[in-house]
Amino acid sequence: VAYVFSKLSILIREKKFKDFYEYYNNNNKFPYITNHFKSSKYFCDIKLGLNVKEEYMGYLLKQVKNYSESEFLNHIRKHLMDINIEQENENSSVFAVDFDVKKVLEEVKKFIPSEKKLCNKIADIYIFKYDSCGRCNGKLQDYFRVVCIQNTIDFITMFPTIDSRNLPYFDLNYMHDSHNSKVKRLSQIEKFNRKYNIQ
Repeated sequence: VAYVFSKLSILIREKKFKDFYEYYNNNNKFPYITNHFKSSKYFCDIKLGLNVKEEYMGYLLKQVKNYSESEFLNHIRKHLMDINIEQENENSSVFAVDFDVKKVLEEVKKFIPSEKKLCNKIADIYIFKYDSCGRCNGKLQDYFRVVCIQNTIDFITMFPTIDSRNLPYFDLNYMHDSHNSKVKRLSQIEKFNRKYNIQ
């Protein structure tokens, strides 16, 4: 199973879609393989021009078939502080209030695609350093991740992440204003006041 897993991973990363499709179908007797590579199989179907039923296509595969940056921006709204202030249960990974997503995205586009990435089947993961960009698991973080469809600049998701100094990353701290202060977590009272526009 380990050999099959490795070979399928290599084939999908090398964009050998026909070879992947055939090898997957010849080895789909392993439940672990079929479950782990299900999205990759549909990804190959799309790349080979085969019909994929709409019911099998979640957000990721719909983006693969017909990419929309506005859908991406809508998808990452769950990681924005303004949205989370209104939610009873805050997302575990949230950008700071003063983190300008659109401005940062324009800068991010200058760096990708790049070999400085982590590979994950049909996706490329890029890490960026931007001090106090947001919170992950309740702690202020200095890094965020951008996930793209492999070998493209088609964004899938973006969110603050834990300390990633030991992984390859791009440093965007030059974008900070010289007087930019650390972002503090909003208290429940501050959230309530903001929600009901109380000064």
